[in-house]
Amino acid sequence: MTTIQTIDNGDSGLIARSKINDNNTNLNNDKLETSLKGASNGLAELDSGGKVPTSQLPNIVQGAIRVIGTWNATTNSPNLSALTLTQGESYQVSVAGSTSLNGETNWKPKDLVVWDDALAGNYFKLDNTDDVISVNSKTGIVALDKSDIGLSDIENIPFGNPTANTTNLRSGTNALGSVTIATDSVAFGSDCAPLVTQGTRGVYVGHGVAPTLITGVDATVLGADTAQGVTELQRVTILGSLINPVGDIGAGTTFTDGIIISTGGGGSSAVKAYYKDGRWVFSDLFFSPTIQKFTSGSGTYTTPANVKYIRVRMVGGGGGGAASNTGTSGSNGAASTFGTILIANGGLSGISGSNMGGLGGTAVINSPAIGTAIKGQSGAGSFLDDDLGNGVGPSGAHGGGTALFGGGGQRGYYQTGGEAGGINTGGGGQSGGTAPNATGSGGGAGGSVDAIISTPSSSYSYTVGSGGAGGAGGNEVGGAGGSGYIEVTEYYN
Repeated sequence: MTTIQTIDNGDSGLIARSKINDNNTNLNNDKLETSLKGASNGLAELDSGGKVPTSQLPNIVQGAIRVIGTWNATTNSPNLSALTLTQGESYQVSVAGSTSLNGETNWKPKDLVVWDDALAGNYFKLDNTDDVISVNSKTGIVALDKSDIGLSDIENIPFGNPTANTTNLRSGTNALGSVTIATDSVAFGSDCAPLVTQGTRGVYVGHGVAPTLITGVDATVLGADTAQGVTELQRVTILGSLINPVGDIGAGTTFTDGIIISTGGGGSSAVKAYYKDGRWVFSDLFFSPTIQKFTSGSGTYTTPANVKYIRVRMVGGGGGGAASNTGTSGSNGAASTFGTILIANGGLSGISGSNMGGLGGTAVINSPAIGTAIKGQSGAGSFLDDDLGNGVGPSGAHGGGTALFGGGGQRGYYQTGGEAGGINTGGGGQSGGTAPNATGSGGGAGGSVDAIISTPSSSYSYTVGSGGAGGAGGNEVGGAGGSGYIEVTEYYN
């Protein structure tokens, strides 16, 4: 601003006006035009708070992230989807949640929801979470113990000063004695457990180890005189001598996932065995087979436990021999059957006065059995004279025999009754002998079967065929046919 100079009294009025005009001109030159406020290349304004409005700040300043409030991501409070914010404005998550906001659903406390004008959907997440997401399914301040990491069964033993837990640990002669229940027990030494009624998660090592282990679950037994009296095993391993599988395993002992390895003894040869698919598998051991015999009638055969396969030998009943001269013929033998897979038909009877004997019975083997089916031998025809041709009456014709058991009635003397077929052989009966007329013919033998059933069923119905009756009347009676027979041999290895 121009300073107004002092006007001397001697100056004229023109000089005074000139100075005033000069000062007004300078004041006009120094004033601010209102059109420059907030305009480009103009001047910034101040708001009521003495601050420059954001509209008059550069973009780099306007886009800075600014927290303007908190947001509950569970309840979506406030409802951000309904708000329009300014570039860089943000809300901080106060409560975790899964509210969907521009495709983001994983919100944790301290995360920021930021507005961006240039972004499709506007909102984006700034992950500020500083907690571990989880430790063993735990969050926040986490404290773990051994149960959290699968070590709950591990005993706490101070480092540098370990001590053995002797509660379930025994050693020395007769370490456990005869215990009724041994749970989580470990025993070492001679006669460490001579009788264990129940062993659960036990380990027994030494001479005289559990020779009578009544039941065992998750148990391991090692040593001589080992588990001869086992009645039940579940997930048990037995290593040692003097194991008696013939008396124990063969007697129907219950085993589940058990293993036996032995050097032998206990009344049997060496044992090497394992349990698989519901049956025991043995090597270097012979189990004596067992045999069941059926000599008459009918009933049900039951396959014993632990039997691997069976062999069935059977024969049908033999036909009866005919009486001599004018007597009657005999009767046919009956069939023997084993289930529906094995059939041995009976032999046919002899005929009075016929020169043809009774035919032998046929046999049938059906799947799954395999083996040999043999037709029975036919009986002999009648005789008209003896071998010497001297007029003496003929002897009776013999009955047929079976391939497996023989048993046909033999040719006898004249004027005698016919000989019967052998009991349980299926042999045909002999005809009666006479003089001077012809004899009758002999009865045929029953058919026979010798078969293996490799995967036997739990049971089979059976019938033992009876022998046919001998003919009557005439001079001499015929012999009866031999009865049938069924024999089942059971193999354990």
